[in-house]
Amino acid sequence: MNSEERKTQLKTWLRCRMESEFYKTSCSDLPLKESPEFFGRLGIFITLRRNNRVRGCYGSFFHRHESFEANLLEYLRAALRNDPRYEPLAPSEIPKTEILLTLASMPESISNDSRLDTSLYGLILSDKNGNSLVFVPGELRGRDPFERLKRKFKAYSFQAFRAIRIN
Repeated sequence: MNSEERKTQLKTWLRCRMESEFYKTSCSDLPLKESPEFFGRLGIFITLRRNNRVRGCYGSFFHRHESFEANLLEYLRAALRNDPRYEPLAPSEIPKTEILLTLASMPESISNDSRLDTSLYGLILSDKNGNSLVFVPGELRGRDPFERLKRKFKAYSFQAFRAIRIN
């Protein structure tokens, strides 16, 4: 099976799981024979977009489960209901909601004056109290989003990670 077929299977499975959260339909197990070796090496994030606007995003660099499938399901459910920046998705929104899966390298520190291609890199902004906000490329829009975010969140330290988006 080639990478496009695996990508299609993964997208189909994520869509089925999202619909099953609202419509109580059943889905098979994740059909991939091999999932990426991610534990301790890759961040996994699920971003939900509707009408080109983010409606939820959730994920982590440090995972609770060793199973790729279990982590995907946990992050999908959290993106649907638990992102504090957005209202939970309503069942009526599901048909037109796009699911983006982001696989990310481990973050590395960057300087305050770094220039980033935010279509390829995500950002972590941390304040002096250790609170952090993570932004994956699917959330970073507009002209020079890094500059905008630095001003808005008064970040103390910055990290970037390389991201591959599957949508």
